Amino acid sequence: VQAFVDKHELEFKILLDPRAIVQSLYRVRGYPTTVFVDGEGLVQGIHIGVLNQRQLESYLEQIGVGG
Repeated sequence: VQAFVDKHELEFKILLDPRAIVQSLYRVRGYPTTVFVDGEGLVQGIHIGVLNQRQLESYLEQIGVGG
């Protein structure tokens, strides 16, 4: 995972869940799954599958981060 993060110069937090605790809490059914959480800690969106740039920007805008 770290090699992928380094290669793509990702700056956001990557969650590793080896005991599937978060997977169970968020009811993750497929990979990759992206959970969008607002500044108050509330889940504002869940996207299953690969995100393209337009989709990512749309989700971020919805939670007040993009734009």
